[in-house]
Amino acid sequence: MKKILVTSLLFVTTTAYAELAPVTRVEPIIRNEPVMVEHNSCNHHPIHAHQQSSGGAIGAINDTIFGSTGGLVGAVVGGVVGNQIGGGTGRQVARVAGVVIGAKMGDEYSRSYNQPPAIFQARCATSYTNELQQVVVGYNVTYIFDGKVQTTVLPYNPGSYVNVQRTNVVR
Repeated sequence: MKKILVTSLLFVTTTAYAELAPVTRVEPIIRNEPVMVEHNSCNHHPIHAHQQSSGGAIGAINDTIFGSTGGLVGAVVGGVVGNQIGGGTGRQVARVAGVVIGAKMGDEYSRSYNQPPAIFQARCATSYTNELQQVVVGYNVTYIFDGKVQTTVLPYNPGSYVNVQRTNVVR
């Protein structure tokens, strides 16, 4: 007796297409992640400028004896004014006092008007700290498809509608 083997071929057709399903709820999935945060801070410090001499060898002598050119002018004026006071020994004392007082007043006046402009230098430092920040890592999306409420997780916010793949198998 012979056996007959009958083979039947089964043809399967699959079709897939996307449909839009209305989204009813979107909830962000939030996770605390460590993040490196940069902090900058600056302080302004004055730079001290050195006062320059009036000029040359004579300027250096002038600055040493009278303090400044203003001091020299003040000494001369003070000496002339002191010479107008009194007579004899009193005139000499008045002249010396006029020179000393004039030199001091002239130097003070000169220094108050010849101050170099204030210069400030910014000194900045950068530091880093690890801080926890809330980061959205995905979205829980609830939608209605074929009359059923379904949920999925997406890496983006889909908005009002989500694409749903429908697959039909025909045998």
